Order: sequence, then C-alpha cells, then structure tokens
Amino acid sequence: MTVAGHDFWFMWGLAHRAYLADCTDSWVLQNFSPGLMIAISWEETQFNNIRQSGFTHIDWMKRWTDIDPATNGPRKNKKTGQASGNHAIGYVQVERDTIDRWLALNPQVCLGLPGFDGDMMFRVGDATVSPERINRRRLWWQTIDEKVLARDEAGFQLGWRTFSHMHTAGVANPTFPTGLLILRFCRKNASFREAYC
Repeated sequence: MTVAGHDFWFMWGLAHRAYLADCTDSWVLQNFSPGLMIAISWEETQFNNIRQSGFTHIDWMKRWTDIDPATNGPRKNKKTGQASGNHAIGYVQVERDTIDRWLALNPQVCLGLPGFDGDMMFRVGDATVSPERINRRRLWWQTIDEKVLARDEAGFQLGWRTFSHMHTAGVANPTFPTGLLILRFCRKNASFREAYC
C-alpha cells in the first residue's frame, strides 16, 4: 500500500510549476485542469513521485538485458505481451514502453524532460540518423526513470506529456468531457473525495 506523500498545497504549487508553466500543448491545458492533474496524481500514487511497487531500475533495464534468443529482441511477458520489466514511474505512473511510443511517434513530447534535447528528435527508422544519435537517445531512455524519480517536476510532467502524446498521435477524444472524468474519479476514490471534492 502506498503511503500518502506530499500535501495538497505542495501538489498545487507543483501543478503550477510543472504543468501550467511548462505544458506546450494548448489542447491539454484546455481539457485538463490543474485540479484534475492533481486528482490523477492522488489516484495513482497518493502524491508520491515513485516507481511502481515491486520494481527497480534493474527491471527497467530488462528491455535491453533480458533478450529472447528466438527473436533477438526483448523477452515478452506471455500474459501481457509487454517487454520484460515494463513498469511505471512518476506521480501519474507512466510506463517505460509508453515513453518508447513517444520516442517512436512523437519525440517532441520529450523536450523539456531531463537530458533530452533536439538532437534526439528523430523518427525510428530514419536512415539519415547517425548511430551516435541513436545511441544517445537509447541511453537517455535507459536512464530517464532515475532522472524522473529524482525531480518532482519531471515526475509530474509525465502526466501532461502522456495526454499531449495521445492528443497529437490521434488517440485521445478531444470532445471527452473532463468534468465527467473528475466526477468518476471522485466517486471511485473515497479518500481523495473526502479531502478535496
């Protein structure tokens, strides 16, 4: 069980620093209020910038260290089909393989996260990209979990970056009423409802 972390006012300040001041996607800002982003952080981790329970950085690295000899690629979990060791980090619990989708489809979503720069923005399979650039980005992905967990702002930013990716990649419904999402959330989470709804 996760123990409650920061208090609401810390999170309110964090939402202003790491969301309102940093979010570059106007659609996300229009559809996800700071209160909703805070509510999602409560539901996922009770205001803790943490790694998913039962996992470590060693698990994060299994995508590159636990290789299936039959495919010469990452070993897959037979039940979920996910690459070995996939787990979530941050206040909103974004999975390692979600960050992979950002890198493959929408790398600009990573701009502003610790250590990511414009030189790492390229599409997978682009033949013009040098091996050095590919390696730099791979090394960034292999260590971003520790960098996110070391900075509260980065741990909170994963949330809006996920919604931005969903929007720009076309997987989010731009007409979905966020008020309904908040209402469902408050009904589902008694401890948050008692404190903040």
